[in-house]
Amino acid sequence: MEIKKNNFEALYKKNDQLLRETETKLEKEINEKQRLEWTTKNLNMELNRIKQNLQSLEDEKDILNQRCVKLKEERDNYGKKKYRFLQNSLCLRIER
Repeated sequence: MEIKKNNFEALYKKNDQLLRETETKLEKEINEKQRLEWTTKNLNMELNRIKQNLQSLEDEKDILNQRCVKLKEERDNYGKKKYRFLQNSLCLRIER
């Protein structure tokens, strides 16, 4: 009877130790999962912020490109007007 009792106590202690180790392992896994979820959430928020910034930069680039095209057109038109003015001025001088 004493041997059975000792065997039972040994098995109980072994099972208790295994249970505690399993609980500790599960707690670590839960903590790691929560940490990874938090990190994932933060990275997704950062990604969305970067996408918004990129869209803003693309919009600004489009606006600047439109301005650039307009300025080039104005420059070309000014050059044509100046050329015509100089031609007319030269013609008037020659005619006099």
